[in-house]
Amino acid sequence: MKASISVLLMATSAMCLSACTTTPPRNEQLERARADLAQAESSREAGTAAPDITAARDAIGKATAALESGKDKEAQDLSYIALRRVQIAQQKILTAEANARVQQGQQERQQVLLQARERESVQAQQRAGQLQSELAALKAKKTDRGIVFTLQDVLFETGQATLKPGAMQTLDRIAKLLEQSPQQQVTIEGYTDSVGSEEYNQALSERRAEAVRAALVNRGVPSEKARAVGKGETFPVADNNSPAGRQQNRRVEIVVAGNTQSPTAEEPSTDSSAATDTPSGR
Repeated sequence: MKASISVLLMATSAMCLSACTTTPPRNEQLERARADLAQAESSREAGTAAPDITAARDAIGKATAALESGKDKEAQDLSYIALRRVQIAQQKILTAEANARVQQGQQERQQVLLQARERESVQAQQRAGQLQSELAALKAKKTDRGIVFTLQDVLFETGQATLKPGAMQTLDRIAKLLEQSPQQQVTIEGYTDSVGSEEYNQALSERRAEAVRAALVNRGVPSEKARAVGKGETFPVADNNSPAGRQQNRRVEIVVAGNTQSPTAEEPSTDSSAATDTPSGR
């Protein structure tokens, strides 16, 4: 009898112990809500969905309590609410992350553009410095008519309009400078001294201006942007009574941009220095 009672007590104890250690019933919807909530909470943008995360956490707690109390229907409803709250939070977080990426991309693009502008500014300053140095080397002058180049080493044979080889280097440099402003008008003006008839000097100055124009066009200056004008013996810059003065008056001037109108009698050309011919020729 005592043995039977002992066996019964042991069986009862085992049943009680088994009941105490039984795993609570599973709810897949609740477990998914827990997993998604943990992922949402770990996001850098979790703060943008704080109210929904709090509501989801509260619903999960209530669903867990209901499940443990055997209130399966209530636990199921609360689990659904928790999952929906987590999903709303996730959508807000995804939107915030996308906006953050867009903003970061815009900032990076602005930084790239800023760096590009800075490089362009530095390059522009360098080009401007080189241009100024080149203009100074060619003794160019800024006037009301524009930038004026007086060709000191563009040599013609006496009474001829054929350029000597020594002229080519200077024309190469001027053409290279003009490449930087292909839309500007270029006027080539030819001048002579007063030796010979006025008609002859006029024709000679025209041929010499045209020879320089042709040389520049051959070097890339747009033909429609360049014109040649002969001024003959008018507008001298020095006294024609001396060989040195006549040499200065024998010249070709290249006027770039600005007002390219020829100087008037009241405004003689004073933009040039030494001339381009031999002292005894025109």
